[in-house]
Amino acid sequence: TALCEELLNDVIHPVDEIQQAGAQALAALLKEETHLIDHVLEKLLAIYHDKLAVSNKIVNYIPFCQGRLLFFSSVYI
Repeated sequence: TALCEELLNDVIHPVDEIQQAGAQALAALLKEETHLIDHVLEKLLAIYHDKLAVSNKIVNYIPFCQGRLLFFSSVYI
């Protein structure tokens, strides 16, 4: 449902309070609409894998940039 999709977006929002409110609302919705549980779990797992892939790219990029970051921090301090 559209409400479910909006709540999933709230769960991954960068503001903690919005994440918490979204998670509570999503839990309440799933108590009433149990047929959505499988769909929500699949979506949450996909979101997790997407975020994990992005964080792995960042971690893999850090060693490449580390010398540059140290250089820039020493220049601008």
